Amino acid sequence: MSKQEIEEDLIVKRMEKRKQRAAKKVEAKRQDSATEIPGPSPFSSRQAQGKAMKKATVNLPQSPRKRLYVVQAIANQEGFTVSGNGKAQHKLNSASITESARKLVMEHYNSNDISWQAPGRKDRVIIRGKTENGKTTKMTIQARYMVMSLKEAHKAFTTKYPDEKVGLSKFCELRPEHIKLFDKIPHNVCVCTYHENIRLLLQTLQAHTHLTPDLHEFVEHIVCDSTNVQCMKSQCNECKNRLESIMLTSSCDSQVKYQQWKTSERAEKVLLLATPQEILLELKRILPDFLLHVYIKRQQAAYMDRKIADCSPTEIVLQVDFSENATILNQDEIQSAHWTHSQATLFTAHAWGADTNEGLVIVSDCLQHTKITVFTCMEEIFTHLKSKHSSVKKICVFSDGAASQFKQRFLFSNLRL
Repeated sequence: MSKQEIEEDLIVKRMEKRKQRAAKKVEAKRQDSATEIPGPSPFSSRQAQGKAMKKATVNLPQSPRKRLYVVQAIANQEGFTVSGNGKAQHKLNSASITESARKLVMEHYNSNDISWQAPGRKDRVIIRGKTENGKTTKMTIQARYMVMSLKEAHKAFTTKYPDEKVGLSKFCELRPEHIKLFDKIPHNVCVCTYHENIRLLLQTLQAHTHLTPDLHEFVEHIVCDSTNVQCMKSQCNECKNRLESIMLTSSCDSQVKYQQWKTSERAEKVLLLATPQEILLELKRILPDFLLHVYIKRQQAAYMDRKIADCSPTEIVLQVDFSENATILNQDEIQSAHWTHSQATLFTAHAWGADTNEGLVIVSDCLQHTKITVFTCMEEIFTHLKSKHSSVKKICVFSDGAASQFKQRFLFSNLRL
């Protein structure tokens, strides 16, 4: 199909959808008008009654569940009792979910696969509520930013919990206040190079192929089983050639613009020109590394979650990393001091255990993030944990893969009996 034919097909589908929605509205109005109201009407005529009802309903919410809630609230406020035919109540029950499903949605939003916790001291969200006694409560929670869209997160939830019937609208409604959307991520944080480059290629190819820019859906479409290492290493006989079978939907030989993250002396987002066929070949070239990266990332995250959940009384799970250096400011400083601010190294850690859940930070004036700094900071943390938790026999340490800091042989110096 050509690009023009695809656009015409989309227009036809939109018109059919509009007709279906209009038919539903007509049917809903017909059923509402057929509902009998007990007792004689206090209005002088049907026209007067219709005008009064229109004034009352014109500002009601569009959602049937919200309309029912507003009507019941007004009736309770005026001292009336509302008794319906059960139809609206049925809609309310169908929109509600069980408490266990609600808890699973909350846990899903807070999982590391769906969102990541912001490290900054200012990245906090104040959540206000009320107790049963009517007292106002205030709780401060560290903000978390989603790594995907709400639609992608909902699809991951339905895949993980197929027996839980939670619709997309309800799933979005249950999003906690401290879980921020993907487009709210601050500009001073980084995203994964593998994921971002693939997403940029898929965005460009969306107009020329049937590929979707949804990374989760794209991975599930390319491989048989995203949890199978053979599939993710492109060694499965069933799916290793799936991308080869993807063809362009239109024959376009003209060059199009697309963006990629490149690293030479520094990382930068560059604008490139290529034909859709060349972009598809580039996607095929980098896909094996991307699939293996996705598999490793998911397995590592799942393993860490299992270790934290199944932590024994004699074991502690520790996550460590260097934070961005803290800039030391004076309360009253001269203008030229802006260019000569001193800094301090922040070595952060978080410990999970059967009876502990604490964050640690070591502040140092040594600005060298080397293996010697890591060894010294780890010694301080191990000493603190051993003195506070004498029953601990094993500490499982998680960190990133920086070869000059954590992924090197000198860390064996921290081993102790």
